[in-house]
Amino acid sequence: MAIAYALARPGYTREAFWATAVGFGIILIAAIGLGHQLNLILIRLLRCLAGVVLLYFSFKWVYKGVKRQAVGKRAGWVHDPLRGRKVEVSDVSATFSYGNFTVMLKSAALETLEAAHRD
Repeated sequence: MAIAYALARPGYTREAFWATAVGFGIILIAAIGLGHQLNLILIRLLRCLAGVVLLYFSFKWVYKGVKRQAVGKRAGWVHDPLRGRKVEVSDVSATFSYGNFTVMLKSAALETLEAAHRD
């Protein structure tokens, strides 16, 4: 939920919702298909893979933030004080963010698998 909130707060609500639904659906189908054999999945390996994916995207986000700070720009989701004065301010991009979707999908699927998995 924390990752979904972190994605939805700056305006990526679609990505957070759809990735959570798809991640839950994947594990639901796997649980129905595998039954008790779901416990054979190596959960520690999946955690390591998920950590690598998170590190990859985190470094990209940090690089983007540092680069933005170096040129003196603000993030697109930061509210501009001129917003209430009938001045046009660009909002979050209307395009679907596959990077955010991937991070949320991984998180939702792993959390659902951990809940369904018995150690």
